Amino acid sequence: MRRFLLISLAATLLFGSCQKEIFYDVPPIPTNPDPGTGNPGNTTAKSRLVGTWVTTASVSTIEWPAPLGTQTSELFSILPACNKDNQFTFKADFTLVSDEGPTKCNSTDPQVISTGTWEFYDNDKKFKSTTNGITIEADVLELTATTFKIRYVTDFTGIKATTTTTYTKL
Repeated sequence: MRRFLLISLAATLLFGSCQKEIFYDVPPIPTNPDPGTGNPGNTTAKSRLVGTWVTTASVSTIEWPAPLGTQTSELFSILPACNKDNQFTFKADFTLVSDEGPTKCNSTDPQVISTGTWEFYDNDKKFKSTTNGITIEADVLELTATTFKIRYVTDFTGIKATTTTTYTKL
């Protein structure tokens, strides 16, 4: 996950200034979810997340200092193929494993990229994962049997990035 974040940031910094400004309207997190509809907050959130997932989309909006302003970049499409098939396995004991997937970028790399922990909180509307000492806290935008979509904010020396990432269950 750390590698993905670093690649995402580097790609955003590298390609962000060359792209047109695109704005995405991200819906708010439901405040009173209806159990059984796939919205976060119901008692099946843990059972829905347990399993193996791959990233299928990632969009980041960077708030650059003036005069650059805000720019949005689609990150997933610029990742190398060897990173697009990386797998994230969320286990019932609240541990997670990041795996290289079928295609490694370097054949000598270990299959397991990192291990860590995960949890839901705030009535399952928030998600937190920690791997290699790095913690990411995110809003859960969608959680169904096949789709997990989160939004998180990072701040790199005053440059704020809001990233929305979608995972699909294998």
